[in-house]
Amino acid sequence: MSEKLLEHVDVSEELASFDWRAPRWQAEKLICASPFRDDMHPSFYVYLTDTPSAKAGSWGDSGTGDRGGFVRLLAELRGESTDEVIAYLREKYGVYADDEQAERFTLPSLGAIRQQAVERARVRTLQPPQGQAPAYVIDRGVAPETAADAGVVQAGNAVAFPWRDRKGRCRAVKYRSITGKAFWYAKGGENIRDLVYGIDAVAGGEVALVESEIDALYLRTAGVRAVATGGAELMNEKKAEIIAASGVEAVVIVADHDAAGQRMKREAIELLRKYPGVAAKVAGYPARYKDANEVGDMAAIRAYVTKSKYVRKMKPISRHG
Repeated sequence: MSEKLLEHVDVSEELASFDWRAPRWQAEKLICASPFRDDMHPSFYVYLTDTPSAKAGSWGDSGTGDRGGFVRLLAELRGESTDEVIAYLREKYGVYADDEQAERFTLPSLGAIRQQAVERARVRTLQPPQGQAPAYVIDRGVAPETAADAGVVQAGNAVAFPWRDRKGRCRAVKYRSITGKAFWYAKGGENIRDLVYGIDAVAGGEVALVESEIDALYLRTAGVRAVATGGAELMNEKKAEIIAASGVEAVVIVADHDAAGQRMKREAIELLRKYPGVAAKVAGYPARYKDANEVGDMAAIRAYVTKSKYVRKMKPISRHG
């Protein structure tokens, strides 16, 4: 494959669809913990733009000395072959000129154009994997029946988390390794930046908002309806819109006790201010627990959510006073 395809790829956008540990997004590169090993100190980097010494998408692991190009990195992250990744990038960015097998200078027929429009408009749904509730989530306090209701199953050496829309259609499947920190997504699914985990089980009232799927399942086991962003860095306007459209009256933010979690809390509060019909609340719990799942006491976590405090709405500035 020539470099022509990669010249059209938005490296930052592609990387943003993954949940990185300890990320530092800089102008030229992303620095984070390695997704391929237990990395206590961030030593993994990916160049976001071309530099005098490296092409955009080039990456390296200072801890192992391993280096490579962007296609290989995406193949590892997505659990696909390099050929599948190249096909995905060509389709997404509409670049085929580097493919010697592709037809060139051929105008598609009107019927083909219409068919492509229909394909783009069609909701991409997946068939979630089948199996047993994994010990990985049960050992973390999630009831087997809660995992089963959410379709969470063991898939080899990984746990599969189906992500559904409000109508219950499976739009993405996230796989998390049970032997390391790696995770990846089923081919053909939607970007989870445009989804909210657990939104299919929400119908009005109050809902807790957390980062991870396991935190949401743990809260459900405790009798608290909960949804998840999928990662602290993934809270965005689209997720706030989806939550508000579900008919909820209040969102209780149960943030992790780290810098990323606190940023997510502030971001969620600001985004929810745009929806007057949705109240934002914050649940406080002891700082010795990193996240809700670490509380390990169903009655306690319910109490923390019940005692959550409303966030005062910003009043409009008076122009006459």
